[in-house]
Amino acid sequence: MLRISTNSFLDWFYPPFCTLCEVPLRRGQSLCPDCINSLPSFPSAHCQTCAQTFDGNTGTIFTCPNCRTLKPAFDFASAVWPSSEESMHLVHQLKLLKRPELGHQLAREAAKAFLQNSRLLELNDPLLIPTPLHFKRLRTRKFNQAQVIAEPLAEFLNLSYCNALKRTQATPRQAILSRKERLKNLAGAFSLRVPTEILQDRDILLIDDVLTTGATAHECARTLRKVSKTGTIAVFSLVRA
Repeated sequence: MLRISTNSFLDWFYPPFCTLCEVPLRRGQSLCPDCINSLPSFPSAHCQTCAQTFDGNTGTIFTCPNCRTLKPAFDFASAVWPSSEESMHLVHQLKLLKRPELGHQLAREAAKAFLQNSRLLELNDPLLIPTPLHFKRLRTRKFNQAQVIAEPLAEFLNLSYCNALKRTQATPRQAILSRKERLKNLAGAFSLRVPTEILQDRDILLIDDVLTTGATAHECARTLRKVSKTGTIAVFSLVRA
């Protein structure tokens, strides 16, 4: 069991361990530098809308067939890492094994990726908004994984944070559904929980742990678009699956 502590005396007797390689750590870290550096960088060959990755080099700005057909409500998506055994293990530890303490260091890596992404840097003082959980799932998990990433990420980037969305429908799990089925499943599942003037025509950065089909991001963006009609709505996740 991982123990996180910023107390050097406790770290001496109960050192935390790297989530990936289990090497002992100090100063409350969750990942060692070697494992951080070994995580694959996000490839340049990806859809410019949903960030779906492709092998090889497209050579031009490319929009995938799904986005040309379904037309997401968000303007574009990006991610820190592509899907890999290591990146998905981090998400699994964070979310399914209930390790919210990982959020702080993962947010730090997300901040580094943000500052190297020209499209994200073009956003005008974006408001960071986490993808919400329904209260029933939140009650079971005890935390929202998107929120434990978004809050420290906003601090690292000196940007505003707002828990602006709520999930009003407890939809069935999405894992076995197709993209079109997910879109239908999520229709009307989100609403605003803050006054509209906070979001009006703001650039928005929607934060999540994993972007899979983009259906959840699309429905969240569709809700936000009712208020932020002229702002850019981008999606930023730890992993693009």
